[in-house]
Amino acid sequence: MEAMEIGEAEEKAAMEMVSPNDLLACQVGRKPKPGEEVTYARVRDSLFIRVWGGDLERLEHYSLDFVNHECQYILAPDDVKMYTMATPYFPSTRVLSMEDTVEKAGAKTLYSHATRSDPNWETYLVHEGDVLRITQRNRPDRYLHIPIRATRDATLVLQPWKA
Repeated sequence: MEAMEIGEAEEKAAMEMVSPNDLLACQVGRKPKPGEEVTYARVRDSLFIRVWGGDLERLEHYSLDFVNHECQYILAPDDVKMYTMATPYFPSTRVLSMEDTVEKAGAKTLYSHATRSDPNWETYLVHEGDVLRITQRNRPDRYLHIPIRATRDATLVLQPWKA
């Protein structure tokens, strides 16, 4: 068994222990699967944000990362920061990658920048419907609207009344 297969088997076993009913048995932080719907937003000339559904649709989240002009994932440049927009219910907060969040919490896991086999691996989780403010040094702020998935039979559509 290759080291990668062993790591995946250990991760799967750990997920089954934590979530035996398969509610959260998913790959958090994974990159898009082949054929998965992916959308892009240009931040500047050779920097894009890539957004995909990920495995957290049931929890109303999307995954995103930064990619270059060749569609290769990269770490967020040092001058780029993301913030949620304030709402009447929540203040604006900085959006950190999963890896940065884990490191700031002092946890040592597979997501740590220091222990990852790929140093450019970085993934963000955002709630559907969020509006993100993206700041960059010497550039105007940009805004990214994360879509809202239509809940089955829960979304009402306004239509003209025909008597």
